[in-house]
Amino acid sequence: MAEFDSKDILRGKIAGTKGMVRKQIKEMKIIEEEVDNLLSGDIKHLEDEGLERISKVLREFHICAENALGFIAESFDEGIPRVDNVHRALVEQMTRENAGSRPAVLDGSIAERLLGYLQFRLDFERDRMEGNKETRVLPLAKDLKITSNAIRQQLMDFFEALNKFHELE
Repeated sequence: MAEFDSKDILRGKIAGTKGMVRKQIKEMKIIEEEVDNLLSGDIKHLEDEGLERISKVLREFHICAENALGFIAESFDEGIPRVDNVHRALVEQMTRENAGSRPAVLDGSIAERLLGYLQFRLDFERDRMEGNKETRVLPLAKDLKITSNAIRQQLMDFFEALNKFHELE
């Protein structure tokens, strides 16, 4: 029977979590492309259904990012926070190092951007008309590529930092 030391177990845990996060990253890239396609036309004359579609896709983007953070929280923290404002608490949790377990996942500026998508998502889920306002949808849609790239990069950098944090490299 093979023996595993704690570093082997940790490597497996990191690899498994990284695999789940990569699936969310792949979905974020697909969402990014979809928004690009939706914005490629005359955005000054987007119909309500176009705004509705973009709103739904922006909501999906936030869910993917939150899922990735949730996988990390479940693997390297005590789990997803059990508080009233769980979405905000999770993002804030990911900006801090968890002593002995993991480095910070996101920097403060990316966390703030992600919180903007969170607020949009919550407003959209509460009131579809609020989420379809052009003045809210278009700025987030136009900023999605930059935000998505930064989040995806920080998620991948996190795993490199995590290996160094645990001296696995």
